[in-house]
Amino acid sequence: MITKDIQKLIEEKRKDYKKIKKVYCPVLKSDVHFTSEGFNHLIYDSNRMPRNISDQYMRLRCLQYAPEVIENCESISEIRRRKKKYKGKMKDLISYELIHPVSPRMKIKVVVEKIGIYNNIYKLGSVMNKNKMKSNKKKRQKRRS
Repeated sequence: MITKDIQKLIEEKRKDYKKIKKVYCPVLKSDVHFTSEGFNHLIYDSNRMPRNISDQYMRLRCLQYAPEVIENCESISEIRRRKKKYKGKMKDLISYELIHPVSPRMKIKVVVEKIGIYNNIYKLGSVMNKNKMKSNKKKRQKRRS
């Protein structure tokens, strides 16, 4: 039952996602492209293993807010640099974290990635509920104590 529900949600969100194509981000001064790789990252982790169902559900439910966050975010919250294998070659990956409130009680975090130093193409990397992340982080910290 749960598997059928998540599969239905995945297909529904995939249709919506394909309609987006790209969104202009004033903070990055560039378009952010919504690629199939970005959508797959919502469902699978970086090792291509499926995320747990609750994580997939949360990310897919937050996806509808990604264009709004990209268009309206006023600053970059965090920038991360690392190496990533891309099309068989090691490339520099720069991740930009954008956080924007979509309602008085909810902030959404969108991660936008740029692969390669000289490449000016930005792609959606991930999307999640920032408020949910804080409560999960607090729970993990309590368990460690």
